[in-house]
Amino acid sequence: MSTPRASTVRPLTIFDAMTLVAAVAVGIAVSRGVDADQVVYLNRGQPALMPLATLTMLLIEWLPLPAALSLAVLGLNCKAPRPPARRLARRPGFAACLAVLVAMVGSLTFLTPLTWTIGLIKTTHHVGEVLLELLASQIGVGVATAWLLMALKGAWTIGPSWLERLGVALGAFWVFLTLAFGFVVVMDML
Repeated sequence: MSTPRASTVRPLTIFDAMTLVAAVAVGIAVSRGVDADQVVYLNRGQPALMPLATLTMLLIEWLPLPAALSLAVLGLNCKAPRPPARRLARRPGFAACLAVLVAMVGSLTFLTPLTWTIGLIKTTHHVGEVLLELLASQIGVGVATAWLLMALKGAWTIGPSWLERLGVALGAFWVFLTLAFGFVVVMDML
């Protein structure tokens, strides 16, 4: 008679904690270089949207922090001990962090030259702010798409690991940020 395989939960190690602290430090350091007055151009005439626009502006201003955490969680997921790659790919936390990486690389590679060409970036000073707005609008779409495809395929399995739950929380943050940013942009156009 075969015995069911015991699922092991990866404990938080000192290396994991140091990696997360380093990611937070990098995120805060990059966020300090963002000029808050240039980040969001939203809400020029609708006082009812002011709280959501202010929250969105603050979240975009501190965007490098969850970006660095997402990349750190992705790296920690790939570190041994880890589940086999096939099982790891079915985890929504891992998929969310991988979608963050793909969206960041895609935005930086393709959208930055495009925005410079069409004139959204006027000076070199505005590059960082425009990139943050691009990332805010793209990353959540990537995470939501990855999660939707996983749900449609039936491969949605949240593991018991703290690392998986942190990845899911970061993914939920990115989806919320994209929805809030999109809502404020659309309402600002009306």
